[in-house]
Amino acid sequence: MLQKARGILREAGIRLTGRSSAQTYRAAQIESCSMNKALAVMAVLGIAAVTVYIAIPPFLEVMIGWDCPLSDPDEACQTRMRAVGHVQSKRGNLERAKYWYGRVAEQGNPIAMFHLAWVHEELALGDGEAMPGQEARSNLELAMAWYQRSADYGFAPSMNNIGQMYQSGRAGRQDHDTALGWHIAAARAGNPVGRLNVAMTYAAGHGVARDPLEAADWTTWTPNADHAADLLEPTLARTRLFGSPLPAEDRERLRAGAKAGAPVQMTITMRPLAADPSLPAFQEAADDPPNRRP
Repeated sequence: MLQKARGILREAGIRLTGRSSAQTYRAAQIESCSMNKALAVMAVLGIAAVTVYIAIPPFLEVMIGWDCPLSDPDEACQTRMRAVGHVQSKRGNLERAKYWYGRVAEQGNPIAMFHLAWVHEELALGDGEAMPGQEARSNLELAMAWYQRSADYGFAPSMNNIGQMYQSGRAGRQDHDTALGWHIAAARAGNPVGRLNVAMTYAAGHGVARDPLEAADWTTWTPNADHAADLLEPTLARTRLFGSPLPAEDRERLRAGAKAGAPVQMTITMRPLAADPSLPAFQEAADDPPNRRP
């Protein structure tokens, strides 16, 4: 419980120090101005106050409203606002996440732009159901626009996700050449997921001639300090690999490699598509009268 509390509070710009009892919370070292105002509540309620703080994201929003100007937040406030966007999106409240990411994106922050674009993509997909056509198109257009603005700042995860939008057709058209170009741009900017997307494109012959040797050339990623922001969560989880998040264990391998300063050899796994029960098997189709040879 203590570790979970630390993680959430650290994300909002707060650090707790101490041991393992309720007195730990009462002796907490409060670093943010907002937590100074909440110190009396923390002292009285102890663990209960921290639990409420974690469980009710609106409380995070109130705390930021106390000491962060919404129109021109400084860098520290932008980090906290982006963290609230992360908390809200993890809880499925995409509209509130969109609000907080938008506040920071408007200040020219490319990381917030990336997350705002991701939210618009998720909104276009809907909650298990297709959105009305025009609303979905509008969200996809906004996603592309924010990814593009972020990419203009050189943020490689956005370059990668633009490639993904062209690959899937969410960019308004499916264009494998343009998708590959963006994946290569992300890879050359140092993004490991971009490299994997290039490798998988050549390995599968997805819109290009199949070339296993070319694919192998893209499977080694060498980290440096410039890649740190690409590896943070939830950024890395939202940097799409052929339409899906990179598995958690692979994300940890990348971070471990970055910490060690060592090249990471990435493995391409081409998984077969699952059978679609709504489609007939080959023999069933062959036996169907219209398909029989005379």
